[in-house]
Amino acid sequence: KFIEFDRMAENANKMLRDKIHARQELLGERERLFVTIRSIGDAVIATDTSGRVALMNIVAEQLTGWKLAEAKGQSLNKIFTIVNAKTLKKAQNPVALVLKHRKIIGLTNHTMLIAKDGAQYQIADSAAPIQDSTGKISGVVLVFRDVTKEYKMREELLNNEQFLNSIFESIQDGISILNPDLTIRHVNGVMNKWYASNLPLEGKKCFSCYHGTNKPCDPCPTLRCLESGKTEMNIVPGLPGSEIKWVELYSFPIKDDKSGKITGIVEFIRDITERRQAEEDLRENKEQLELALKGADLGTWNWDIPTGHVVFNDRWAEMMGYRLDEIDPHLSTWEKLVHPDDLPAVMSIVTDHLEGRTPIYQAEVRMRTKSGGWKWILDTGKVLTRDKQGKPVRFAGTHLDITARKRAEEELQKMEKLKSVGTLAGGIAHDFNNILMSLFGNISIAKLELNKDHPALKFLNEAEKSMNRATRLTNQLLTFARGGEPVKENVPLDELVEDIVRFDLSGSNVKPVFEPAANLWPAKVDKGQMQQVFSNLTINANQAMPDGGQLYINMKNEDLSEKSLFDLKPGKYIKVTVRDEGTGIGQKHLERIFDPYFTTKQEGNGLGLATTYSIVNRHGGHISVESVLGKGTVFTLHLPASEAHRLPKTGQAKAKPSATVQNARILVMDDEEMIRNIAVQILEKNGYEVQTAEDGKQTIEMYSQALDSGEPFDAVIMDLTIPGGMGGEAAIKEILILDPKAKCIVSSGYADDRIMANFTEYGFKDIVSKPYTLSLLQEVLSRVLGK
Repeated sequence: KFIEFDRMAENANKMLRDKIHARQELLGERERLFVTIRSIGDAVIATDTSGRVALMNIVAEQLTGWKLAEAKGQSLNKIFTIVNAKTLKKAQNPVALVLKHRKIIGLTNHTMLIAKDGAQYQIADSAAPIQDSTGKISGVVLVFRDVTKEYKMREELLNNEQFLNSIFESIQDGISILNPDLTIRHVNGVMNKWYASNLPLEGKKCFSCYHGTNKPCDPCPTLRCLESGKTEMNIVPGLPGSEIKWVELYSFPIKDDKSGKITGIVEFIRDITERRQAEEDLRENKEQLELALKGADLGTWNWDIPTGHVVFNDRWAEMMGYRLDEIDPHLSTWEKLVHPDDLPAVMSIVTDHLEGRTPIYQAEVRMRTKSGGWKWILDTGKVLTRDKQGKPVRFAGTHLDITARKRAEEELQKMEKLKSVGTLAGGIAHDFNNILMSLFGNISIAKLELNKDHPALKFLNEAEKSMNRATRLTNQLLTFARGGEPVKENVPLDELVEDIVRFDLSGSNVKPVFEPAANLWPAKVDKGQMQQVFSNLTINANQAMPDGGQLYINMKNEDLSEKSLFDLKPGKYIKVTVRDEGTGIGQKHLERIFDPYFTTKQEGNGLGLATTYSIVNRHGGHISVESVLGKGTVFTLHLPASEAHRLPKTGQAKAKPSATVQNARILVMDDEEMIRNIAVQILEKNGYEVQTAEDGKQTIEMYSQALDSGEPFDAVIMDLTIPGGMGGEAAIKEILILDPKAKCIVSSGYADDRIMANFTEYGFKDIVSKPYTLSLLQEVLSRVLGK
């Protein structure tokens, strides 16, 4: 029995050892599995059958922004937030789909993961059921990876393909791509239109479709191109019986990058039927055109230089108010009629052309008429013949009366001033509305504090009426006009520039940065004209930065008494640098930036910078420009300084209003502290709980934190324009991603803003225009909150 007991004990001990060993192996296997999953290069999330997170690897933690410790036991919907990248609509839960269909489910195209911190990743791959040997599902494993870079590349390739195809189809000349055997491979829409009777063109020989022959044309530039491997060109007949009689055909070889073998030909085909006809007409009507030119409304002159004899036509004499027989046929007649101020410059231009330094002579000059008045003349000419030594013999040209154009130019200058002031008026109206907002708000609050029979209520009501009239005044345009020679005075340039720039940028999303030197000299300038100069530069910079940015204005003293710069007279100057972060100006446009009537804007008339250039030069100063496309533009001005001492400051610091707090949770976003404070006071008086934010970024952060805390805001009042920061238009997009049911109210001092007029299209629930009263705000909030 003892032997039997001993044997039983030994068996029991062995079973215990085997069980411990098996448990250790199981734990080791589990640890190896956990380590393996954690080290997998793709993101892995495992859930139970209820869709709660059981396991995450390191890559999943990085992409979702959640640590396993805080995610474990949480719903996958909370940890793994996915939307459609195109529509931003929430995507279906992959766990629910796997459990429903009991099979592997691949994520759809355009699936975007929104991480805990708001980061966005394009992801791909699938979810699969976790099954035991019996087929029982114990959970779901989700495997995905970040394909943001590949997604962007694929989208970019698709866009490029569409872009190139649209270019191919938009070209108004015919394009035909051929195989080396002259079989048509591909054509654009123009070719299909031209040769519609022979459709389809692809798969046929080019000479058959385009020329109605059974062999290549003679000469055929495409055959030559195949032989030479170079671009070839010929004018060849069009399809017989069609309207296209002649085409200009360029053949370009398509070569294999590696072998250099020609794999195809691109034919560029231009219909020149009209041009050929025009050439024929031109030759036939040459004599008639010469006769017609004689009768044109141009004064003509023909100067025989060796004799000094000048022949004028009737129109030239008529233009100047003379009969032809009253004109002395010598050069001195012309010189005597030119305005004394214009004569030196004109004679210099004439000399440059006569000596061969310029290809043509052209000058705008004032000339005196017989009645004593002055006409602006565009005088154009060219040396027609020279002797063997190269000296000019015959010099001929035309006179064109441009007086009306010059007058129109002066009127357009006035219009440019009005346009600048219109921008100023908009900024003034915006700022004035903010001030009125404070007055309206405080009066509304004061009325709440008084009994209905209080005698002061009458006066407060009258004050509100007066402010309503003041509000209407902000819609009026302010106008001024000043020009001619500058009336100079001692001006503190830093104060003037800051006032103008702030006015012109008021209400925009461009932020000015002023960098004036200490002890800056006063300028000797015409104050009104300098306002126009810096207004033009500010408006230009603002238009160059449609998405916002910063405008840097640097001012410093520069003594040029002992050195020469830009041919400026020796003396003291103030150097002003105006630098923006805008789109920049191309080199071909930069060379003409100060030319009258030159503009790259549809709504512009090209006089803003021309006027600026003229004003600076009339002050004895200098202006230059440098620009790089995509990196911004820098204007550098040198303006004459005054000999006077530093002028006293005239500005006064603005007092900052005090702050306050809110009950049915409202978030107010406005860059003006004054507006935020008065909104808080109005809302708190009405029983709301209020918090405030300065810009869209802070608003989004506060809204997100409120959602996470379980105490979301009931409504958000958002200002549209935040200089230098995110405004309401951009912020609402982010908020609606966080909370599609967010109740946002748009507020602005610009009543005609496109968003104010169509607020629902941008996701807003209602609007409230500044300045608003307590009753108006109550009405809007009640409507939005459903109270």
